[in-house]
Amino acid sequence: MAMSDERRATGAHYREIAEKIRQVARQSDIPQIREDLFDLADRLDQMAQVVENDGCGAAREHLW
Repeated sequence: MAMSDERRATGAHYREIAEKIRQVARQSDIPQIREDLFDLADRLDQMAQVVENDGCGAAREHLW
């Protein structure tokens, strides 16, 4: 079942995904993969902040 746009656009959801990505990064033995995953998680945290500050789902336009 697909998630609604409101669920995808919440800061909490972006942070939840970021934490899952960090967990995967910690399991990687490849430094470049680990770095890329941590960078992705950081971008998701930034998207969460944008969504919370803007009050809308405009994060993609700000960061991607």
